[in-house]
Amino acid sequence: MNAYSEWKLNDTQLKIIACASMLADHICYVLFPYAKAAEIIRATAGRIAFPIYCFLLVEGFLHTKNRIFYCLRLAVFAALSEVFFDTAFFKSVIDPRHQNVFFTLLLGLLLCCILDKIRMIIMEKRDNSQKPYIVSFFGLMLQVLVILGFMVIAYRLKTDYSYRGILAIAAFYFFRFLHPRYSALAGITLMNLPKFSMPGAYLAVIFIDRYDHTLGKITKAGKYAFYAFYPAHLLVLVLLRNFLR
Repeated sequence: MNAYSEWKLNDTQLKIIACASMLADHICYVLFPYAKAAEIIRATAGRIAFPIYCFLLVEGFLHTKNRIFYCLRLAVFAALSEVFFDTAFFKSVIDPRHQNVFFTLLLGLLLCCILDKIRMIIMEKRDNSQKPYIVSFFGLMLQVLVILGFMVIAYRLKTDYSYRGILAIAAFYFFRFLHPRYSALAGITLMNLPKFSMPGAYLAVIFIDRYDHTLGKITKAGKYAFYAFYPAHLLVLVLLRNFLR
């Protein structure tokens, strides 16, 4: 057995890797927007974060004790982060043309909730139907329409990663029963549509593949620290950019 096969990562460690990737990406974009090296870092290490967040979002959805509270938590941090996001990336306190990644994740979580409800209804009706294949077909069509609807919402709201982020989360949801590497490959492939614009995101498979399905040692305060990291690091980057001018 080689070292790679023995190497495992829990939920908390994956979040740390995602935060590090996101931080590297944002440092390059906010502080060194015209540096060639920064472009390379953003296209490689900087693309690792989002697939990991999508994967962990679905894992959280499957294991949370309160999905409503999970949605509210994302909604609160989406609202709190928007000013820092707009200021860091668009140099405007409020820019309605762009919304931060928490909005994408919130839409993805709501999508998972609806898809799961549809799945349970389909299973119930299929068991009581004389033509279960018809129920399955219409159920599948309904799920496709729901996904398309959320893709349109993300696109119209101009959330970070837009409709591609919704596609990625949908893939992680549908392939959740497979090994993490396969759900990651599916999600990242859909995220790259239609122009294969983010090939560096496939680097995330290396880390998702090592997921051991455990939470890791983390306190409640530590859990919220991961949420707070997003607006906090954007604020620090804005202050640094203003200081370095």
